[in-house]
Amino acid sequence: MNHKFKKGDVVYIICYINLEYELGKIVEFDETKNMYKMIHFLDNQDPEGFWCWCYVKEEDIDFVNKILGYENNFSTIRNIRYDVKIMDSMDEMMKEWKKWNDKGHQFRLLAGYTHEWISKDNENLYDFDYENGKIKLKWNIQRSDRSAILDQDQIQNVFCIHTIQGLEVEYAGVIIGKDITYNKVTREIEYHKDKIAKSDNASGIRTASDELARRLIRNTYKVLLTRGVKGTYIYAEDDDLRDYLKAVVKM
Repeated sequence: MNHKFKKGDVVYIICYINLEYELGKIVEFDETKNMYKMIHFLDNQDPEGFWCWCYVKEEDIDFVNKILGYENNFSTIRNIRYDVKIMDSMDEMMKEWKKWNDKGHQFRLLAGYTHEWISKDNENLYDFDYENGKIKLKWNIQRSDRSAILDQDQIQNVFCIHTIQGLEVEYAGVIIGKDITYNKVTREIEYHKDKIAKSDNASGIRTASDELARRLIRNTYKVLLTRGVKGTYIYAEDDDLRDYLKAVVKM
């Protein structure tokens, strides 16, 4: 992990029960644990704080809140601590993936729940298909002996929130599926639970109420979009959303 924060910094820590971020303040860094000690703003009854290693700064959350349609204080991307790029295609994304992995850096592809897991029962099939078959990808394979996201044999696979939560990578390539679109008429982000894959048996989004599904979809991408320590590269499958994101990163 990159030692990137200092004592007194206000950061967010992810709560994996509801996939929401909560504020805390850095009070100490332990080199032996490679972890930060935080005081949770909502839990003043714990003066000793707690150790964590999953966090983002307020400025980063404001940017992510902006592109996901949350209330936010975002004004400019110049305050963001890492590299942010909006990809025009998955071909561009894979070029970035190859560039950084060839240099020995950690670049992983992350996605929401919109693609069916058809490779689970047939390894000859692919779960993601772009550019008329030019780009074909599979969901990651769960391993009992090690974390999938750290498995060098799986660097070409796509990872979901269950395999990235609690971890960070140097560079994250986030694929935003058709569960999030942008309405140019209303100028609003829209959420579509009907686009969630039928093979998704974990998130509960498809059967949730519209309001709960909206919250779960947003929170899922909020986690994915805050996993990159040095860079976050985004490809949105919805054309209008992609154009909206390009406008945001120019601010």
